[in-house]
Amino acid sequence: MARMLEGLLAGFVPSAIALVATNTPEEHAGYALGIMATSGATGGIVGPLVGGVVSHLWGNREAFLFSALLVLIAALIATFFVREVHVRLKKRSSVREDLRVARMNRPFRKKSIEG
Repeated sequence: MARMLEGLLAGFVPSAIALVATNTPEEHAGYALGIMATSGATGGIVGPLVGGVVSHLWGNREAFLFSALLVLIAALIATFFVREVHVRLKKRSSVREDLRVARMNRPFRKKSIEG
């Protein structure tokens, strides 16, 4: 049962990244995705510390219940307060156009031949 729940929750981070990437204006996308990466790293570092303290003070069962409560709160926040807003993005270039621009770039061609 715990493995099934873990599998259901495993898609949260990729879907959150996709939501942030598609709903953030292009000029702020790097900042928003950086905050997401920093939050994930911070959770990976601080989470075991907090879990260890809770487990030491109240026991393993209570530590798991505490973690479940935090996940429930995060799920409720995501469900009721996150709204998808469609941001109109600039027209993106095609791969063919990008290759044409790279081919026409003399300094780029010279370095790639030498290097």
